[in-house]
Amino acid sequence: MCNILPAVTFLMACLLRLEKFEINSIHSQAKVAGTVATVAEAMLVTLLRGPVIELPWTKESSSNHGHQRLEINIQNSIKRSLMMTIGCFCCASFTLLQAITLKTYPAELSLTAWICLFGTAGGAMVALVMEKGKAAVWSINWDTKFLAVYSVRATY
Repeated sequence: MCNILPAVTFLMACLLRLEKFEINSIHSQAKVAGTVATVAEAMLVTLLRGPVIELPWTKESSSNHGHQRLEINIQNSIKRSLMMTIGCFCCASFTLLQAITLKTYPAELSLTAWICLFGTAGGAMVALVMEKGKAAVWSINWDTKFLAVYSVRATY
């Protein structure tokens, strides 16, 4: 789903009339071709490498228990798909909001700093709520977790 984020952003920009689209322009044709290629690639990868979902009419279940497990997996898959779709639309909306903001606030670096500051504050608030009463989570220890984070940062 995240692979089609550029296509979703482009379509939302066209619907909100933030993107100028002329079918005779080679620039617009390239955008449409890129959008179609992105969606086609995401669908192809999903169909080739995605999980196999056994449908009731393609394979007979040996017991009722297996049929119930299949329904639970399909329900979880639908929930995951909805959450990923909502996340994709939120990310596309955030990108469009940045584009709108940059038209009136041209200082790109300070806008990036503000976004990072508010994102850090929001993440800290969520972490405080989710880890309430667990002081051990906030302590920094010289263990493998700390070294793993340090080694990942050192490679960049």
